[in-house]
Amino acid sequence: MKKKLLSMLCCVAMMAAALTGCGNQETPAAAQTEGETAEPAKEEAPASAEGGKIALITMDSIDQHWISLNEGAQKAAGELGVEVTFMSPNTKDDAQQIECVNNAVAGGYK
Repeated sequence: MKKKLLSMLCCVAMMAAALTGCGNQETPAAAQTEGETAEPAKEEAPASAEGGKIALITMDSIDQHWISLNEGAQKAAGELGVEVTFMSPNTKDDAQQIECVNNAVAGGYK
């Protein structure tokens, strides 16, 4: 009976921890002293990515997941004005994937 109670307690604790991480509530800002004024946060402009070359190296080129990832990357690249090159082995081969990484580094990709 103790084991069952302990396991239920552990399950409830893990569930509470998991749901706490999924909360949508923001934490309140830190209290300010009287002489302090709040300044609006300045948004930094994203670094210009014009003309950049990015290598997208995946595990293989046959899984639908990687194909969808490439399509999304190409769409985002068009919006950002960068070049994305899809590099991957034809099959799941670690040696060929390492070769793709080496080729990307040698080619000046980010």
